[in-house]
Amino acid sequence: MTQVEQFKGRLGFKTRSNRLLNKGLIQAVDMLEEYGHPMAQINTRAANRIEMEGDQYRVILRLRRLPLRLGMHVPAGLSAPAIFLEVTMERLYPSGSDSELTELLLAVLLRRLAETLSPTVVFWQDAPKAMTCDAFLGVFNLHHAEDMADTAEAQATAERTPGSLLS
Repeated sequence: MTQVEQFKGRLGFKTRSNRLLNKGLIQAVDMLEEYGHPMAQINTRAANRIEMEGDQYRVILRLRRLPLRLGMHVPAGLSAPAIFLEVTMERLYPSGSDSELTELLLAVLLRRLAETLSPTVVFWQDAPKAMTCDAFLGVFNLHHAEDMADTAEAQATAERTPGSLLS
């Protein structure tokens, strides 16, 4: 039997809420549809788990009330989360899809969930240490900030150069 490669992320929240799963479902379905992977089947038989399956991926959202393992650490100054929303992505056809693309889709999904649900911490893949939500979202803004800095630098150089279009 072959082992299925799973790509996981976890969001930790201060307070327990059963609405997290429903809100997460809406965000996951919207994001996957936006990126060309509409969900064909959604299974919500368990109260703490939603499983979705589409053309290329199986996505599982699961609420966990206890820390997943003792080795997980939260950043200093933050209390341990009361509940986790675990997001798991599996490729249905591993030979027909790319693991890096799956990681990117997971990152985009976690970003959308973090922006919508405001968790206190985010665990990426199997990293034992969590990031604050702001640190996780800052990774996505880093590229945008670099582009803005490059644009500002180019503008300043053009202003100093005689005969430039901006002078």
